[in-house]
Amino acid sequence: MGPNERGLILISGPTVTSPYWNNQKATMEDFKYSGWRNTGDIGYYDRCGNVFLVDRVKQMIKVNGYQVTPQELESILKSHPCVAEAAVVPAKIANEGEMPFAFVVLHPKMSTTPEDIMEFVNG
Repeated sequence: MGPNERGLILISGPTVTSPYWNNQKATMEDFKYSGWRNTGDIGYYDRCGNVFLVDRVKQMIKVNGYQVTPQELESILKSHPCVAEAAVVPAKIANEGEMPFAFVVLHPKMSTTPEDIMEFVNG
């Protein structure tokens, strides 16, 4: 695929690991693209090599029996005064199901801690 063409986001590298412990079937499903891990995200890259996430293949994350949308959590995260951007993806935890995993970008010259953000989201 070329620049600005939407497609499935795949990742690879020495630190990319499978979130599945003792689940070969799930691991094979995540790595079915010749060793590249399927993130479940749709996106594109521009001519400068910047990657943009625009959609998700799967929209719901099941947390402790509740269905939660990533957009709902992203909206809460972005309402934090220090957070400029946020992306939430599901992370599979062995024997526990899924948990939301957030990536945040802070506003320039702003600082906070992961603990502060968690308290804000949970509050």
